[in-house]
Amino acid sequence: DVYYVEFISCVTWLTSVKTIYDAIDEKKTGNIPIKEIGEFLGGNGYEFEDNTDAYVGLAADRDDDGSFSFDEGVFALLFVRFALTHFDDADADGSGDLEFDELITKFPYLGLKDISDSMAKKLFEEADIDGNGTIDPEEFIVLVISLKFPDRVKKIVKKA
Repeated sequence: DVYYVEFISCVTWLTSVKTIYDAIDEKKTGNIPIKEIGEFLGGNGYEFEDNTDAYVGLAADRDDDGSFSFDEGVFALLFVRFALTHFDDADADGSGDLEFDELITKFPYLGLKDISDSMAKKLFEEADIDGNGTIDPEEFIVLVISLKFPDRVKKIVKKA
């Protein structure tokens, strides 16, 4: 019975995501311009700053064609949810932000195994986009995407 409930939950979620996708894809092309990723994310409960949307867009646009299909949109949503789950897991004090000691617990997930303390601190400082001394959920998503898709991120860095 539990598997059936989980299955129905997944189908319900995918149906909702598809409804939102189709509403944005007004011309029914099966591809939404990547500049509209923020609307798609927002429709699915993720309201991010434009910078974060741009990074998520890079993760979504798997075939690098400047748009995202329904499958790519689902991938982006799952990627964000997975990153936020890791963020919540690392947020030991429940503050909603990660301090340095909390972030380093996620280094294995980020692919950072044998990293020096000085390099770890430098990475933390670079990830702390607003400079407040902690990493918020959006900064964590940007960090994860930067580490998982470094070649794609170079596109954003070149534009800046």
